[in-house]
Amino acid sequence: MNYLFYHQVHRYDVMGDLYKDLKFYRKAAFYKRVAAMHCVNPTLASPSWLECYTLLMQAFPGFKMTLDPIEYTRGQISGHLCYTALSII
Repeated sequence: MNYLFYHQVHRYDVMGDLYKDLKFYRKAAFYKRVAAMHCVNPTLASPSWLECYTLLMQAFPGFKMTLDPIEYTRGQISGHLCYTALSII
């Protein structure tokens, strides 16, 4: 990964960690997602898909998203549709 892109990814990742420590989970998730998108920038010769995946998985809780089907169906049954349910429907 190019040094400039690595520096940007690291900066956004640290921003996400700082916002998470301040309990601003949605803002932290936003910065984690931005960092992930910088990892796979189309101008990179070799994008880091593993780092992108890792950062996106860290962002899921901040967006109240889950990959657990039990949590997803529990939200549907109780009538509380979360963002995940809305985007899948």
